[in-house]
This record gives sequence, structure tokens and C-alpha cells, in this order.
Amino acid sequence: MDAKKLIAVVVVVFLGFWMLTDPSGLAENAKSAGGEGWGAHRGALHRRHRLRRRSLSW
Repeated sequence: MDAKKLIAVVVVVFLGFWMLTDPSGLAENAKSAGGEGWGAHRGALHRRHRLRRRSLSW
């Protein structure tokens, strides 16, 4: 078995076990990770837009 496939199987088994034993904890962690990722994405877009506006005003 290839190492990448083995890692994928281990991750799937781990997430499945976590989902069965503590579904609310998994959902809470997924929600917080998604929110932080979305906040970072929106912040990067805002900075890019602000820099573009600044460069156009010169």
C-alpha cells in the first residue's frame, strides 16, 4: 500500500471514530476552523482591495 493511501485511510478512520464518539466536538471544531479560514480569506481580500485603491490614487 502506498504511503499516501495509508495516511488517507488513517485520517478517514480517525475522523470516523471521532464522529461516532463525539459528534458535537467534531462539529464545533469544524465550525471554528471554517470560521477562522473564512475570516482570513476575507481579510486578505480586504487588504488586496485597499492596496489596489491606494495604488490607483497615486
